[in-house]
Amino acid sequence: MAEAQLPFQYPRHRFHSSDVYFRYRIVFSKSEDLIYLSHIDLIRSLERIFRRADLPVRLAGKFHPMPRIIVALALPLGVHGLREILDVELTVSLNSDSILEQLRGQSPHGLIFDSCVAV
Repeated sequence: MAEAQLPFQYPRHRFHSSDVYFRYRIVFSKSEDLIYLSHIDLIRSLERIFRRADLPVRLAGKFHPMPRIIVALALPLGVHGLREILDVELTVSLNSDSILEQLRGQSPHGLIFDSCVAV
């Protein structure tokens, strides 16, 4: 039996563990309806955004590997985050402008990526 072809293509899963990684610090803002997202839901959303943007995020851990996406501070519900800091580890060195462009293309309304710097 042949498999049916999907009308769209899933993004490749580029999350994998690696000994070599490149750390980037991203400044983003959270406003509008996204202020009611909890911190855990924000982290899950960021994982999905990075996956949709097809960025090679490094996995850490042996038995239950998780993407290395770290948000500096957890804000309470209902608070606007104007300059939140996010650290991410990628397995490939990329241009900061291309990272921002890919993230902005996949981000929901109310989540704005301001800047990206290699650390």
